Amino acid sequence: MLCRQECLDLGVWSSGYWCVVQCEEVSWANISVDDLAAQAMLFFGAGFETTASLLSFALYELSKPGNGKEIQGRVREEVDRVMKEDGGKITYEGLKRMQLLDRVLNG
Repeated sequence: MLCRQECLDLGVWSSGYWCVVQCEEVSWANISVDDLAAQAMLFFGAGFETTASLLSFALYELSKPGNGKEIQGRVREEVDRVMKEDGGKITYEGLKRMQLLDRVLNG
């Protein structure tokens, strides 16, 4: 059973029912596999769409004449510099050092 501070839920399929364990409390719900698949696709689609929208908007803003082009050049220089420091590879530590890229994507 998963029970952490943030109270993670654990769903277990048993005899056509979902057993939902929530921090020591057990409840049964009659949820079909189709309903569960639909919910999973909803979460997948919502996560995908927000990421795609963010990247589209950021690329649009960076491609605009004026400040967008200047910022785009500075981001490119930062990415090139950090990748060179990391042997031409994109690493997690390198991404953490890309402060301008972080500000562009996260506001």
